[in-house]
Amino acid sequence: MSDCAVALYTSMENDDDDDDGDHDDTNSKRDIIVRSVNALMLIMREMTADSNVPAAGSAISMGGTTATLNHGLFFTVNQVIKLCDMINNETYLNPALDEVEKLRSVWTSFPLSDVVTHLYYKGRHSVQRGGAHLYHAKRDLMDAHRLCLSSSLNKQRILLLLIPIQMFFGYLPNTTQLDHALQHRFEPLVRALKNGNIFLFRATMDSYQDDFINADIYLLLSKLELLVFRALLQKLYLIKQRMNAAKPNQLDLTEIRMALNILRADHDIDLDEIQCIVSTLIYKRLIAGYVAHNIAVVMSKDSSKAFPSIKQAKDWWINDF
Repeated sequence: MSDCAVALYTSMENDDDDDDGDHDDTNSKRDIIVRSVNALMLIMREMTADSNVPAAGSAISMGGTTATLNHGLFFTVNQVIKLCDMINNETYLNPALDEVEKLRSVWTSFPLSDVVTHLYYKGRHSVQRGGAHLYHAKRDLMDAHRLCLSSSLNKQRILLLLIPIQMFFGYLPNTTQLDHALQHRFEPLVRALKNGNIFLFRATMDSYQDDFINADIYLLLSKLELLVFRALLQKLYLIKQRMNAAKPNQLDLTEIRMALNILRADHDIDLDEIQCIVSTLIYKRLIAGYVAHNIAVVMSKDSSKAFPSIKQAKDWWINDF
């Protein structure tokens, strides 16, 4: 939280020190944060009421240049987003974000650090909302990464959110170009997605569970397991083609189960569970084919049709149940 938000929060908390204690600490802190957001919203309205042309008494000298009150709009809105995240309240977010969006064409006239910070928190908020909001998260985080100085450590914070999102759209990062900490966490996940190694994927998720939870990306990454299973089916499909099998486009459920056992999956998966996963892949158009009950998965003989590009599988990550 920034100095501005801390000052508001602390001052209002001190004002409540003489309360009779009827409210518990949780409710009291929530009320303080809400009052802090209200104060920031009043500041924001003053800024947006100020025109781009400096009016009498509103102009501020900044290193020889003149800026209006709305020059600090990004900074103020960023504090609103942070505080609303703390109490999981979106009531104030939409009007605050709308005010900033109105000025998108002149964002370059605002302090770059405030713009990058805004795009990061806006992208993170979209990630938390999930569903179709992932498209907005991708756009905002890519813009934040592009505008962020290459020497800034914030690039790594942006990538921590952006990399999982890109994976959802079928783009895998070149892990050799990542920072050591990011490389250590994402390299095994990328390998699992390429090779269909479900054991490696689950082991990595377990190993870095606390880190991923703290970064608010654990639930996001866990949905990628469906793509790992898809990669396993694709690998079996191509192996049968290279072996000139009689029906390379037909994967027996028992063959899939054997492949999972070879990969040391952490539990003995049964045929019903395999059918359920395959049916989900077909429903989400991540593979093309049908399931012959308790027998096999039958797909097109054309590999490009059997496994269409993930980029074409729109909204596959959205829960439909």
